[in-house]
Amino acid sequence: EKYVYNDEQPIDLVYEGPFEIKTKDAKFEDGKLMSVVMIEDSVEMLREQTYNEHNQVLETVFKGHDIVSKVENTWSEDGQLLVRTSTYEREEIKNVNTLTYEYDQDGNVVKLTYEAKMDDTPTEKVEYTYDYQHYEGKGNWDKCLIYRNGEPYVIQEREIEYY
Repeated sequence: EKYVYNDEQPIDLVYEGPFEIKTKDAKFEDGKLMSVVMIEDSVEMLREQTYNEHNQVLETVFKGHDIVSKVENTWSEDGQLLVRTSTYEREEIKNVNTLTYEYDQDGNVVKLTYEAKMDDTPTEKVEYTYDYQHYEGKGNWDKCLIYRNGEPYVIQEREIEYY
């Protein structure tokens, strides 16, 4: 998503990606998106957000049709995302997915735990651990091995370009 600006203030929100989503009635406060109506395939859904004193999103709520979806974030004092809980409710079904993050002293994620529940019954739990293998000249990692439930899962490599 990207913002459309007028006199350095955001006035609209535009989605880019594989789905065609239109928006209307975007409301901003102090440069932060507070609410917007999203339209996909003629179905309207209201998205509302609340923030903490550090301008981090605490909660995003989607309401529309017969769906209510909520994403809640818990942040550490130093600005790291600790827990993200997504709740999806439709008719009698309630799904809750929780991501819990742990970091090293440099702020890199070292463990990510994913837990899923359907109607309060656990359905899945996956633990990802991150092993940073190489750091480039400025101290940023550029190769990381990711394990899923203790088994090698993926090698993530990145190239950082400085300007």
